[in-house]
Amino acid sequence: MHSRRPMNAARKLALATLALVSISLSVATPAAQAATPTVAERNTPTPITFDTCYAPNATGPWTKNRFGSCTKTRLSYKRYACPDAGCAVDGTASAFVTTISNLVPGTRQVQVGHQMGGFYTDLPETTRIGLSIQCVPQNTSGTAQCDRASATIVKSIAEWRTQMNEFTTLTFAGEDLPDPAQPPEIQAEKRTGYTLSYRMFVEEPPGTRSELTTGASSFGVRCDVVRQLDPSYGRGADCAFPHETYFYVDRADALNAESARLVSDGIVGSSAAYPPLGGGWFIPGYPGVGGREVWRRPLTRQYYDTASQQAHRTVAENSCVTRWGPDYQQRPGGGTNVCAAFPFDATRQGASPRGSTPGPTYVVRPVATADYQELLTRLQTFLADNHILDGDSYWVYPVN
Repeated sequence: MHSRRPMNAARKLALATLALVSISLSVATPAAQAATPTVAERNTPTPITFDTCYAPNATGPWTKNRFGSCTKTRLSYKRYACPDAGCAVDGTASAFVTTISNLVPGTRQVQVGHQMGGFYTDLPETTRIGLSIQCVPQNTSGTAQCDRASATIVKSIAEWRTQMNEFTTLTFAGEDLPDPAQPPEIQAEKRTGYTLSYRMFVEEPPGTRSELTTGASSFGVRCDVVRQLDPSYGRGADCAFPHETYFYVDRADALNAESARLVSDGIVGSSAAYPPLGGGWFIPGYPGVGGREVWRRPLTRQYYDTASQQAHRTVAENSCVTRWGPDYQQRPGGGTNVCAAFPFDATRQGASPRGSTPGPTYVVRPVATADYQELLTRLQTFLADNHILDGDSYWVYPVN
Protein backbone atom coordinates (compact mmCIF):
# COMPACT_ATOMS: atom_id res chain seq x y z
CA MET A 1 0.00 0.00 0.00
CA HIS A 2 2.68 2.45 1.05
CA SER A 3 4.67 1.79 -2.13
CA ARG A 4 1.74 2.96 -4.27
CA ARG A 5 1.14 6.33 -2.58
CA PRO A 6 3.90 8.23 -4.41
CA MET A 7 2.44 7.07 -7.75
CA ASN A 8 -1.05 8.24 -6.76
CA ALA A 9 0.33 11.59 -5.71
CA ALA A 10 2.18 11.93 -8.99
CA ARG A 11 -0.95 11.00 -10.86
CA LYS A 12 -2.93 13.64 -8.98
CA LEU A 13 -0.27 16.22 -9.76
CA ALA A 14 -0.34 15.29 -13.43
CA LEU A 15 -4.13 15.55 -13.53
CA ALA A 16 -3.98 18.91 -11.83
CA THR A 17 -1.42 20.09 -14.36
CA LEU A 18 -3.61 18.89 -17.23
CA ALA A 19 -6.57 20.71 -15.73
CA LEU A 20 -4.57 23.94 -15.57
CA VAL A 21 -3.47 23.47 -19.17
CA SER A 22 -7.11 22.88 -20.22
CA ILE A 23 -8.21 26.03 -18.42
CA SER A 24 -5.50 28.09 -20.07
CA LEU A 25 -6.41 26.71 -23.49
CA SER A 26 -10.11 27.39 -22.99
CA VAL A 27 -9.42 31.02 -22.08
CA ALA A 28 -7.02 31.31 -25.04
CA THR A 29 -6.08 34.63 -26.55
CA PRO A 30 -8.58 37.25 -27.79
CA ALA A 31 -7.65 36.39 -31.38
CA ALA A 32 -8.77 32.79 -30.84
CA GLN A 33 -12.18 33.76 -29.51
CA ALA A 34 -15.14 34.37 -31.80
CA ALA A 35 -15.53 38.09 -32.45
CA THR A 36 -18.93 39.69 -31.92
CA PRO A 37 -20.34 40.76 -35.31
CA THR A 38 -20.43 44.48 -35.92
CA VAL A 39 -23.73 46.20 -36.65
CA ALA A 40 -22.72 46.53 -40.31
CA GLU A 41 -22.01 42.79 -40.44
CA ARG A 42 -25.35 42.00 -38.82
CA ASN A 43 -27.12 44.09 -41.47
CA THR A 44 -25.33 42.25 -44.30
CA PRO A 45 -26.81 38.86 -45.31
CA THR A 46 -24.41 35.92 -45.27
CA PRO A 47 -25.00 32.27 -46.29
CA ILE A 48 -26.32 29.83 -43.75
CA THR A 49 -24.20 26.79 -42.85
CA PHE A 50 -24.86 23.55 -41.02
CA ASP A 51 -23.12 25.03 -37.98
CA THR A 52 -25.13 28.27 -38.03
CA CYS A 53 -28.60 26.72 -38.29
CA TYR A 54 -30.07 27.89 -34.98
CA ALA A 55 -33.45 26.21 -35.13
CA PRO A 56 -35.79 26.97 -32.20
CA ASN A 57 -35.83 24.31 -29.49
CA ALA A 58 -33.04 22.49 -31.39
CA THR A 59 -35.48 21.33 -34.09
CA GLY A 60 -37.82 22.86 -36.63
CA PRO A 61 -37.46 25.46 -39.41
CA TRP A 62 -35.47 28.67 -39.08
CA THR A 63 -34.76 31.51 -41.50
CA LYS A 64 -31.48 33.37 -41.05
CA ASN A 65 -32.11 36.10 -43.60
CA ARG A 66 -33.80 36.72 -46.94
CA PHE A 67 -31.40 34.34 -48.69
CA GLY A 68 -30.80 31.54 -46.19
CA SER A 69 -33.08 29.13 -44.33
CA CYS A 70 -32.75 25.75 -42.66
CA THR A 71 -34.57 22.94 -40.90
CA LYS A 72 -33.31 20.68 -38.13
CA THR A 73 -35.14 17.43 -37.45
CA ARG A 74 -34.65 13.95 -36.08
CA LEU A 75 -35.35 10.95 -38.28
CA SER A 76 -36.93 8.09 -36.35
CA TYR A 77 -37.62 4.79 -38.12
CA LYS A 78 -39.19 1.58 -36.83
CA ARG A 79 -39.55 -1.63 -38.89
CA TYR A 80 -41.73 -4.62 -38.00
CA ALA A 81 -40.99 -8.29 -38.61
CA CYS A 82 -44.19 -8.79 -40.63
CA PRO A 83 -47.14 -6.77 -41.95
CA ASP A 84 -49.55 -8.01 -39.26
CA ALA A 85 -50.55 -5.72 -36.41
CA GLY A 86 -49.23 -8.08 -33.75
CA CYS A 87 -45.72 -8.41 -35.20
CA ALA A 88 -42.77 -7.29 -33.16
CA VAL A 89 -40.29 -4.57 -34.06
CA ASP A 90 -37.19 -6.09 -35.63
CA GLY A 91 -35.18 -2.97 -36.42
CA THR A 92 -34.93 0.74 -35.59
CA ALA A 93 -32.88 3.71 -36.72
CA SER A 94 -32.56 7.33 -35.72
CA ALA A 95 -30.41 10.18 -37.00
CA PHE A 96 -30.11 13.94 -36.86
CA VAL A 97 -30.83 15.72 -40.14
CA THR A 98 -30.13 19.34 -41.05
CA THR A 99 -31.24 20.86 -44.34
CA ILE A 100 -29.94 24.28 -45.40
CA SER A 101 -31.09 26.34 -48.38
CA ASN A 102 -29.04 29.23 -49.76
CA LEU A 103 -30.21 31.41 -52.62
CA VAL A 104 -27.20 32.02 -54.85
CA PRO A 105 -26.19 35.69 -55.47
CA GLY A 106 -26.71 36.95 -58.99
CA THR A 107 -28.85 33.97 -60.01
CA ARG A 108 -32.29 32.37 -59.71
CA GLN A 109 -30.77 29.30 -58.09
CA VAL A 110 -30.98 27.68 -54.67
CA GLN A 111 -28.31 25.40 -53.27
CA VAL A 112 -29.80 22.84 -50.90
CA GLY A 113 -27.55 20.97 -48.50
CA HIS A 114 -28.43 17.93 -46.40
CA GLN A 115 -26.45 16.68 -43.42
CA MET A 116 -27.37 13.33 -41.87
CA GLY A 117 -25.43 11.96 -38.91
CA GLY A 118 -25.54 10.81 -35.33
CA PHE A 119 -26.95 7.41 -36.32
CA TYR A 120 -28.23 5.07 -33.65
CA THR A 121 -29.46 1.88 -35.32
CA ASP A 122 -29.50 -1.90 -35.31
CA LEU A 123 -30.42 -2.07 -39.01
CA PRO A 124 -27.92 -3.40 -41.57
CA GLU A 125 -25.42 -0.75 -42.71
CA THR A 126 -26.67 -1.36 -46.25
CA THR A 127 -30.12 0.07 -45.39
CA ARG A 128 -30.73 2.99 -47.76
CA ILE A 129 -32.13 6.28 -46.51
CA GLY A 130 -33.02 9.14 -48.83
CA LEU A 131 -34.11 12.75 -49.01
CA SER A 132 -36.31 14.22 -51.72
CA ILE A 133 -36.62 17.86 -52.75
CA GLN A 134 -39.74 19.04 -54.59
CA CYS A 135 -39.87 22.36 -56.43
CA VAL A 136 -43.16 23.62 -57.87
CA PRO A 137 -44.54 27.01 -59.02
CA GLN A 138 -47.14 28.59 -56.77
CA ASN A 139 -49.21 29.58 -59.79
CA THR A 140 -49.65 27.40 -62.86
CA SER A 141 -51.22 30.00 -65.16
CA GLY A 142 -47.85 31.48 -66.21
CA THR A 143 -44.59 29.95 -67.39
CA ALA A 144 -43.01 29.48 -63.93
CA GLN A 145 -41.25 26.17 -63.49
CA CYS A 146 -38.20 24.63 -61.83
CA ASP A 147 -35.45 23.05 -63.90
CA ARG A 148 -36.16 19.87 -61.93
CA ALA A 149 -39.51 19.17 -60.31
CA SER A 150 -37.74 16.88 -57.84
CA ALA A 151 -34.24 15.84 -56.84
CA THR A 152 -33.50 12.76 -54.75
CA ILE A 153 -30.46 11.67 -52.79
CA VAL A 154 -30.34 8.05 -51.53
CA LYS A 155 -27.43 6.45 -49.70
CA SER A 156 -26.82 3.53 -47.38
CA ILE A 157 -26.28 4.16 -43.68
CA ALA A 158 -22.62 3.26 -44.22
CA GLU A 159 -22.35 5.84 -47.00
CA TRP A 160 -24.01 8.53 -44.87
CA ARG A 161 -21.53 7.78 -42.10
CA THR A 162 -18.65 8.19 -44.54
CA GLN A 163 -20.00 11.33 -46.23
CA MET A 164 -22.70 13.02 -44.17
CA ASN A 165 -23.12 16.15 -46.36
CA GLU A 166 -24.80 16.28 -49.76
CA PHE A 167 -25.64 19.32 -51.94
CA THR A 168 -28.06 19.90 -54.81
CA THR A 169 -28.68 23.03 -56.90
CA LEU A 170 -32.05 23.89 -58.44
CA THR A 171 -32.95 26.73 -60.83
CA PHE A 172 -36.19 28.74 -60.84
CA ALA A 173 -37.34 29.62 -64.35
CA GLY A 174 -40.26 31.34 -66.06
CA GLU A 175 -42.59 33.94 -64.60
CA ASP A 176 -46.09 34.44 -63.28
CA LEU A 177 -48.67 36.35 -65.27
CA PRO A 178 -48.84 40.04 -64.28
CA ASP A 179 -51.21 40.79 -61.42
CA PRO A 180 -53.61 43.51 -62.65
CA ALA A 181 -54.23 44.54 -59.06
CA GLN A 182 -50.60 45.67 -58.74
CA PRO A 183 -49.25 48.99 -60.06
CA PRO A 184 -47.28 48.91 -63.32
CA GLU A 185 -43.95 49.32 -61.52
CA ILE A 186 -44.44 46.12 -59.51
CA GLN A 187 -45.76 44.27 -62.56
CA ALA A 188 -42.50 45.18 -64.30
CA GLU A 189 -40.57 43.38 -61.55
CA LYS A 190 -42.12 40.07 -62.71
CA ARG A 191 -42.48 38.69 -59.22
CA THR A 192 -42.90 34.92 -59.39
CA GLY A 193 -43.54 32.45 -56.57
CA TYR A 194 -42.26 28.91 -56.02
CA THR A 195 -42.47 26.38 -53.20
CA LEU A 196 -39.62 24.15 -52.04
CA SER A 197 -40.42 21.13 -49.90
CA TYR A 198 -38.29 18.37 -48.39
CA ARG A 199 -39.08 14.89 -47.14
CA MET A 200 -37.14 11.82 -46.01
CA PHE A 201 -37.75 8.13 -46.68
CA VAL A 202 -36.29 4.67 -46.10
CA GLU A 203 -36.10 2.20 -48.97
CA GLU A 204 -37.82 -1.08 -48.08
CA PRO A 205 -39.38 -4.08 -49.86
CA PRO A 206 -43.06 -3.83 -50.85
CA GLY A 207 -45.42 -4.86 -48.07
CA THR A 208 -43.04 -3.87 -45.28
CA ARG A 209 -44.77 -2.52 -42.21
CA SER A 210 -42.89 0.42 -40.75
CA GLU A 211 -43.18 3.80 -39.06
CA LEU A 212 -41.15 6.83 -40.11
CA THR A 213 -41.21 10.09 -38.20
CA THR A 214 -39.48 13.10 -39.76
CA GLY A 215 -39.81 16.85 -39.84
CA ALA A 216 -40.75 17.47 -43.45
CA SER A 217 -40.96 21.18 -44.25
CA SER A 218 -41.57 23.62 -47.07
CA PHE A 219 -40.55 27.20 -47.90
CA GLY A 220 -41.93 29.81 -50.23
CA VAL A 221 -39.54 31.58 -52.59
CA ARG A 222 -40.18 34.70 -54.67
CA CYS A 223 -38.06 35.57 -57.72
CA ASP A 224 -37.98 38.75 -59.84
CA VAL A 225 -35.89 40.81 -62.28
CA VAL A 226 -35.25 43.76 -59.95
CA ARG A 227 -31.47 43.36 -59.91
CA GLN A 228 -31.41 43.72 -63.68
CA LEU A 229 -33.71 46.76 -63.57
CA ASP A 230 -32.08 48.67 -60.71
CA PRO A 231 -29.52 47.03 -58.37
CA SER A 232 -29.66 50.04 -56.05
CA TYR A 233 -33.28 49.04 -55.31
CA GLY A 234 -32.71 45.29 -54.81
CA ARG A 235 -29.68 43.06 -55.29
CA GLY A 236 -28.01 39.88 -54.07
CA ALA A 237 -29.84 36.82 -55.34
CA ASP A 238 -32.68 37.23 -57.82
CA CYS A 239 -34.93 35.38 -55.38
CA ALA A 240 -35.73 35.80 -51.69
CA PHE A 241 -37.45 34.00 -48.84
CA PRO A 242 -40.44 35.87 -47.30
CA HIS A 243 -38.49 36.69 -44.14
CA GLU A 244 -38.95 39.87 -42.06
CA THR A 245 -35.31 40.54 -41.26
CA TYR A 246 -33.81 43.05 -38.77
CA PHE A 247 -32.25 46.42 -39.53
CA TYR A 248 -29.87 47.06 -36.63
CA VAL A 249 -29.36 50.68 -35.56
CA ASP A 250 -26.25 51.47 -33.51
CA ARG A 251 -26.78 54.09 -30.78
CA ALA A 252 -23.05 54.07 -29.97
CA ASP A 253 -21.95 54.98 -33.49
CA ALA A 254 -21.07 58.69 -33.54
CA LEU A 255 -21.92 58.93 -37.24
CA ASN A 256 -25.65 58.35 -36.62
CA ALA A 257 -26.01 58.47 -32.83
CA GLU A 258 -28.60 61.27 -32.75
CA SER A 259 -30.87 59.55 -35.26
CA ALA A 260 -30.44 56.18 -33.55
CA ARG A 261 -31.43 57.73 -30.23
CA LEU A 262 -34.61 59.10 -31.82
CA VAL A 263 -35.49 55.61 -33.04
CA SER A 264 -34.76 54.11 -29.64
CA ASP A 265 -36.68 56.76 -27.68
CA GLY A 266 -39.70 56.22 -29.89
CA ILE A 267 -39.61 52.45 -29.57
CA VAL A 268 -39.33 52.45 -25.76
CA GLY A 269 -41.87 55.26 -25.35
CA SER A 270 -39.42 57.69 -23.77
CA SER A 271 -40.70 60.93 -22.25
CA ALA A 272 -38.26 62.65 -24.62
CA ALA A 273 -40.25 61.45 -27.62
CA TYR A 274 -42.35 63.92 -29.60
CA PRO A 275 -45.23 63.84 -30.38
CA PRO A 276 -45.82 62.35 -26.90
CA LEU A 277 -46.45 58.63 -26.63
CA GLY A 278 -48.53 56.62 -24.19
CA GLY A 279 -52.27 56.40 -23.82
CA GLY A 280 -52.38 53.82 -26.58
CA TRP A 281 -50.05 55.62 -28.99
CA PHE A 282 -46.98 53.57 -29.89
CA ILE A 283 -44.22 53.28 -32.49
CA PRO A 284 -44.35 50.26 -34.86
CA GLY A 285 -41.32 48.50 -36.29
CA TYR A 286 -39.87 46.86 -33.17
CA PRO A 287 -40.00 43.02 -32.94
CA GLY A 288 -41.47 43.20 -29.44
CA VAL A 289 -39.72 42.07 -26.27
CA GLY A 290 -39.81 43.10 -22.63
CA GLY A 291 -43.57 43.47 -22.36
CA ARG A 292 -44.01 45.37 -25.63
CA GLU A 293 -45.16 42.41 -27.72
CA VAL A 294 -48.55 44.09 -28.27
CA TRP A 295 -46.75 46.66 -30.43
CA ARG A 296 -45.30 43.98 -32.66
CA ARG A 297 -45.90 45.35 -36.15
CA PRO A 298 -43.18 45.46 -38.80
CA LEU A 299 -42.46 48.35 -41.11
CA THR A 300 -43.40 48.03 -44.78
CA ARG A 301 -41.17 49.46 -47.47
CA GLN A 302 -42.75 52.05 -49.75
CA TYR A 303 -40.58 52.64 -52.79
CA TYR A 304 -42.71 53.70 -55.75
CA ASP A 305 -45.31 55.94 -54.06
CA THR A 306 -43.21 59.09 -53.78
CA ALA A 307 -46.29 61.22 -53.16
CA SER A 308 -46.93 59.35 -49.89
CA GLN A 309 -43.26 59.70 -48.96
CA GLN A 310 -43.50 63.46 -49.47
CA ALA A 311 -46.71 63.58 -47.43
CA HIS A 312 -44.91 61.83 -44.57
CA ARG A 313 -42.06 64.35 -44.87
CA THR A 314 -44.47 67.29 -44.70
CA VAL A 315 -46.19 65.96 -41.55
CA ALA A 316 -42.82 65.36 -39.91
CA GLU A 317 -41.46 68.83 -40.70
CA ASN A 318 -44.66 70.52 -39.54
CA SER A 319 -44.32 68.65 -36.22
CA CYS A 320 -40.73 69.85 -35.84
CA VAL A 321 -41.85 73.44 -36.41
CA THR A 322 -44.67 73.06 -33.88
CA ARG A 323 -42.34 71.74 -31.16
CA TRP A 324 -39.01 73.49 -31.84
CA GLY A 325 -40.05 76.52 -33.88
CA PRO A 326 -39.26 77.55 -37.45
CA ASP A 327 -35.54 77.84 -36.73
CA TYR A 328 -35.07 74.20 -35.74
CA GLN A 329 -32.76 73.72 -38.73
CA GLN A 330 -30.18 76.06 -37.22
CA ARG A 331 -27.76 74.09 -35.11
CA PRO A 332 -26.18 75.76 -32.06
CA GLY A 333 -22.51 76.34 -32.78
CA GLY A 334 -22.99 76.07 -36.54
CA GLY A 335 -24.18 73.45 -38.95
CA THR A 336 -27.72 72.44 -39.87
CA ASN A 337 -30.40 70.15 -38.56
CA VAL A 338 -32.95 68.13 -40.42
CA CYS A 339 -36.27 66.89 -39.05
CA ALA A 340 -35.56 63.19 -38.49
CA ALA A 341 -38.62 60.94 -38.38
CA PHE A 342 -39.38 57.39 -37.37
CA PRO A 343 -40.97 55.35 -38.90
CA PHE A 344 -39.04 56.43 -41.97
CA ASP A 345 -40.68 58.42 -44.75
CA ALA A 346 -40.26 55.57 -47.23
CA THR A 347 -42.54 53.24 -45.27
CA ARG A 348 -46.30 52.86 -45.28
CA GLN A 349 -46.19 53.64 -41.57
CA GLY A 350 -44.40 57.01 -41.98
CA ALA A 351 -45.52 60.21 -40.25
CA SER A 352 -49.25 60.78 -40.70
CA PRO A 353 -51.71 63.03 -38.83
CA ARG A 354 -53.04 61.36 -35.71
CA GLY A 355 -56.65 60.34 -35.72
CA SER A 356 -59.02 60.10 -32.77
CA THR A 357 -58.27 56.43 -32.03
CA PRO A 358 -54.86 55.72 -30.42
CA GLY A 359 -52.59 53.30 -32.26
CA PRO A 360 -49.36 53.29 -34.25
CA THR A 361 -47.85 56.74 -34.74
CA TYR A 362 -44.52 58.51 -35.32
CA VAL A 363 -41.83 60.56 -33.57
CA VAL A 364 -39.65 63.41 -34.82
CA ARG A 365 -36.63 65.40 -33.62
CA PRO A 366 -34.12 67.87 -35.11
CA VAL A 367 -30.80 66.06 -35.59
CA ALA A 368 -27.62 66.92 -37.46
CA THR A 369 -28.21 66.68 -41.21
CA ALA A 370 -25.17 64.46 -41.79
CA ASP A 371 -26.23 62.18 -38.91
CA TYR A 372 -29.67 61.49 -40.32
CA GLN A 373 -28.36 61.14 -43.86
CA GLU A 374 -25.90 58.51 -42.62
CA LEU A 375 -28.71 56.48 -41.07
CA LEU A 376 -30.81 56.71 -44.24
CA THR A 377 -27.83 55.66 -46.37
CA ARG A 378 -27.29 52.61 -44.17
CA LEU A 379 -31.00 51.83 -44.37
CA GLN A 380 -30.95 52.01 -48.18
CA THR A 381 -27.93 49.69 -48.30
CA PHE A 382 -29.65 47.25 -45.95
CA LEU A 383 -32.87 47.21 -47.98
CA ALA A 384 -31.06 46.68 -51.28
CA ASP A 385 -28.62 44.06 -49.92
CA ASN A 386 -31.50 42.08 -48.39
CA HIS A 387 -33.70 42.36 -51.51
CA ILE A 388 -36.51 44.02 -49.55
CA LEU A 389 -38.84 45.40 -52.21
CA ASP A 390 -41.89 47.65 -52.23
CA GLY A 391 -44.48 46.06 -49.95
CA ASP A 392 -41.98 43.85 -48.10
CA SER A 393 -41.69 44.14 -44.32
CA TYR A 394 -38.76 44.43 -41.94
CA TRP A 395 -37.99 45.20 -38.29
CA VAL A 396 -35.79 47.86 -36.68
CA TYR A 397 -33.68 46.91 -33.69
CA PRO A 398 -31.58 49.49 -31.76
CA VAL A 399 -28.42 48.12 -30.13
CA ASN A 400 -25.63 49.37 -27.85
